Amino acid sequence: MYLYETFKKQVKQKHNNMTNNNAPPPIELEDLVSAIKKQMDSFKDEQPKRVIHLPLTEANYPAIIPSLIIGDEDFYPEQVAILSKLEKQDKMSDLLNKAAFAVLGGKQKSAKTRATYLMVAALVQQNVYNGVFYSKMLTKKKVVIFDTEQSPKSCWDGRKTIKKLLQNSEPMNNLTMISLRRFSYSDRLIIIERYLSENQDIGAIVIDGIRDLVSDPNNGDEANKIATLLLRLSTELNVSILVVVHMNKNDTNLRGHLGSELVNKADTVIGVEKDGDFFKVTPIACRSMPFTPFAFSLDNDGVPVIEPDFDFDVKVSKSSSKATATVDPNKIDEAIHREALVAVMSLYTTSLPGWGDLVKALVVFFDKKSIKIGGNKIREFVAHYLAKGWLIKQPVAGRSYPGYQYVPSAGV
Repeated sequence: MYLYETFKKQVKQKHNNMTNNNAPPPIELEDLVSAIKKQMDSFKDEQPKRVIHLPLTEANYPAIIPSLIIGDEDFYPEQVAILSKLEKQDKMSDLLNKAAFAVLGGKQKSAKTRATYLMVAALVQQNVYNGVFYSKMLTKKKVVIFDTEQSPKSCWDGRKTIKKLLQNSEPMNNLTMISLRRFSYSDRLIIIERYLSENQDIGAIVIDGIRDLVSDPNNGDEANKIATLLLRLSTELNVSILVVVHMNKNDTNLRGHLGSELVNKADTVIGVEKDGDFFKVTPIACRSMPFTPFAFSLDNDGVPVIEPDFDFDVKVSKSSSKATATVDPNKIDEAIHREALVAVMSLYTTSLPGWGDLVKALVVFFDKKSIKIGGNKIREFVAHYLAKGWLIKQPVAGRSYPGYQYVPSAGV
């Protein structure tokens, strides 16, 4: 789109100059190819060879084909990840790549938007973020969020949430949030394309509510057009695009033909799942090495908080599933709850237990009391303790994640 608009301006200027000189305005194919090549060369320091997007006609076919041919002399750098997940042994796995798009999916009320806020905060912060992400946006550092679902007030609240996630407010200058809820799906597409064509310093784009860019998510033609649009924009603009879409109610497939088409074309597909008071972010499909799952919770202001000590291996056993369903922390005597917390804290005399240690120790304690509680249910107990003030989170020196401290005087 950018090259096309630039070329049109060049041709119009040339036409005007020739008209003013009373000369005819012929446009040779050689001029078209030369203009395109000159524009492509200006991007070589950062961007790969550009595929030119023009309406395909018999007249311009000869000019378009050269830009599609892969040659030895072309500039194709290694695919660059602008957002990575930090892994063990100083390794990283890709989350968002330049010139590609990724999909983030989840069921209703699974904190999909909050998960995107975490990633956006990492993108605008740059470098290592929260001990979990690494971002490198190079020269194009602007991030734009197109929100199709939330009201302007909710988008404003979202912007404040991202600001709270940052170490300082300066990176907020690189974030633009645009609310498109009041427009039709066709107008939303026009606004997005127009904005991107007029702003060339954008490195990453988030479309929160990609379903709202089509009239019917089960229309195969519309789904194909949207997927093709994302491929074209990411390639032409050399940006990373993250789109948010709903999962089906009864399974983990992304909704409609649109969801299927996005999964087929995306570099990375990310899933968000609610687990008690926590939200798990896991890889569904990745062209490169999949990232290790991570989890977050929401504080009292709805700000996402990374839970690096979250234990993904704790499962509800089949043998105890029926018993677990009937266990309610409110129906267990307070004295037993306090005994459990004292027992857990006695295991950690030099430091505070993290999330995983706390959950495991509580499961063991209640098992000795013949109260069968699985890992999912025990998270409700922890939330119960936090709400009562019996447990509080405390920062721990030398650790990027908090510890849990028992407060005996709370509620007495």
